[in-house]
Amino acid sequence: MKNDANAASTRCVVVGAKGSIGAFLATRLSGEGLDVTGIDISDAAFVNPTIAFHADDITRPSDRTCAALSQARTVVLALSQSVLERALPQILPHLHPDCLIVETLSIKTPFRDLLDQHRPAQPVLGINPMFSGDLDPKGRPVAAVVHRSGAAIAGFLSLLERWQLRVVVIEPQEHDRTMATLQSLCHAAILSFGRALCQAGVSASSIAALAPPPFRVLLSLVARMTQNHPDVYWEIQSANPYAGEARQRLQASLQALDAEVSAGERERFHDELHQIKADLIEQDPRFLQTCRRIFQIVDT
Repeated sequence: MKNDANAASTRCVVVGAKGSIGAFLATRLSGEGLDVTGIDISDAAFVNPTIAFHADDITRPSDRTCAALSQARTVVLALSQSVLERALPQILPHLHPDCLIVETLSIKTPFRDLLDQHRPAQPVLGINPMFSGDLDPKGRPVAAVVHRSGAAIAGFLSLLERWQLRVVVIEPQEHDRTMATLQSLCHAAILSFGRALCQAGVSASSIAALAPPPFRVLLSLVARMTQNHPDVYWEIQSANPYAGEARQRLQASLQALDAEVSAGERERFHDELHQIKADLIEQDPRFLQTCRRIFQIVDT
């Protein structure tokens, strides 16, 4: 049998265990043989029988939740920014000094400010998996931000690598600047397409019968976004300090395109497309092959 110290070292709590990333991490940690407790405000049935789950509001934790937190050596906070801001002061007093705190926020600099306010003694790691938890993680990137250093961080990162994730260690400000392009800009473009389509007045039957591959891909991305909680995308747009700049670039690009076409500037339109090809596509031609494969899928 394990002694008490070793038993304690295997105990994990995943808060937000019903969410996409929370469920993914809870399942993976349990698969490593760790003793995982899942906590979520939802009282719906939890599908993984190896995880001890109970429903609770982490902003007002019950005695049962507080006891689980005090015994854990890893606590994953798979929560939204707004919930985490209220939950962190309630969580910290119950944690062991050696407990590793792992947050999964899409934006990192506001959380760093929150840590500066509460000054936890524990090591704190931020991760941002660049995929939804229902996908095969093999080969996919995950951003990692070390908020507060500690020996346990290396062990958690090694777990991610064992799961064949590509770990990219990055500073909080650089993370948020990068995510303003990879997430805020991308999602804004997809959402804007969805909004414009809703206003187009084209029937669903016509779309199904005539939609070409690029349209089907974009509509599939819209469909994917509608399956997650809206707060995921709201925080990517509202909490990232650099998201506004990204949306302004998108808006300026659409306005420039409209102006070129309205003015009949055909040569300028050609030049812009050639520039996109030179700056982006020729740097990594694999995207052409990826697009061809995607088009083959959506056409079938």
